[in-house]
Amino acid sequence: MIIGIPSVIITSKDITISEKGYSIGWNDIEGMDLSISTGRSTSYTLVIQLKDPWKYISQKWNPIIRYYCWFAKDYFYKPFTVDLNNVEGDSQDVFLMIEGYYRRYKKNAY
Repeated sequence: MIIGIPSVIITSKDITISEKGYSIGWNDIEGMDLSISTGRSTSYTLVIQLKDPWKYISQKWNPIIRYYCWFAKDYFYKPFTVDLNNVEGDSQDVFLMIEGYYRRYKKNAY
C-alpha cells in the first residue's frame, strides 16, 4: 500500500498499477513474469509485457516523461512493472493471484 492507496487493484476487467497511474486491460497484456533480485534482501517485481506499449505510454501528459518511457523501455526502464514488496502478503502468492486473474479473464491467454 502506498500512502493509503493499494499498489495494485485487480478486477475482471483490468489491472491498475496505482504507483504508475495505469489501468491495463487483460486483453492488452501479452505476458507477465516475476523478476526476483537477490542481495541484502530479496526483491520481487511483476513485469508486464504489452502488445502495444505506446497505447499506455502515450497517456503520459508530460512529453519528456513520455519520451523517456518510450526510449528506455527496451533497455533499462520498464514502465509496466509492480514492486511486489509494496504489496501486503507473500510476493509469490500475490504474483500467482495476479497471473490467475490474467489467465481467467484474458481471451485466449497462453
